[in-house]
Order: sequence, then C-alpha cells, then structure tokens
Amino acid sequence: MECVTALQHMQPLVPVTLSVDAIGDRLIVTASGEFDLESGRILQQTLSDALDHAVGGLELDLAGVEFCDCSALNVLLRVRHRALQASKSFILCAISPAVARLLALTGTLPLFTAGEEAYSTRRPRNGCHGAKSSGDDQAAENTHSKCA
Repeated sequence: MECVTALQHMQPLVPVTLSVDAIGDRLIVTASGEFDLESGRILQQTLSDALDHAVGGLELDLAGVEFCDCSALNVLLRVRHRALQASKSFILCAISPAVARLLALTGTLPLFTAGEEAYSTRRPRNGCHGAKSSGDDQAAENTHSKCA
C-alpha cells in the first residue's frame, strides 16, 4: 500500500487553466487540462463567479480539456441550473473529444448548446456568441442524479 501511495505522489498533476474574457454582455470562460473531483472545485468557483458577473450569459470553451469526469459534468449541470434561474444562458461553444464523449454518453449535450451546430469540437465558432441555451431540465436532473 505504501508503494502505491508513493507512486501517486510522484506522478505530475496535469495543470488546469481557466481564463475569463468579456464579449459584450457575455463572459467567455476558456478551460484546459483535466477536470475531476479535485479540479472541478476550481471550475465550479470560476464559473459561479463568472455567472454572477455576466449580464447576458456565459459561454464555456472546453476545447482544451483532455479529461472530464462525472463530477465535472455535475459542475456544469449546477451552473446551468443557476443560469436558468437567473434568466441567463449557459452554453458550450467548443468541446474536446473527451468532453463530447462524456456528454454523448450521458445524453446531456443538448442541454448546453443553442442548436445543432452551436458548438464545435476543438475550436470555438464565431457564431456561438450570444446564443441561448436549450434543453430539458428534467433530463439534467436525471443525469445529475445518475452521476452523483
């Protein structure tokens, strides 16, 4: 058991990068790295603060995310719920293949897009700024329960 613990401490942590930019009345959060239970806390705080300061809504660029687990998905679902309560939009304007897989497996992708082509994999599209979020709140609640 001690060897496993020692090896875990020797493995380098993947850095998480979050940046926030303003475009009009919207804030764009760009994230990269690996998001799990531990780094999800940083994501939660950053998105919550950005949502509080965004007048029109929030867009999230996850094109640089290499790994995303259910705890990070729960963060996205909670922020989406808060955004809807505040009559603000919350969309994903770009996603990585890892994020796309998680959202596809859980059936949650439609909750974070403004339409079929609102997001892109790898690079954000210019057309996604100012789009409204869509989706079924019941599906979000069901997914949140499954992942919790």
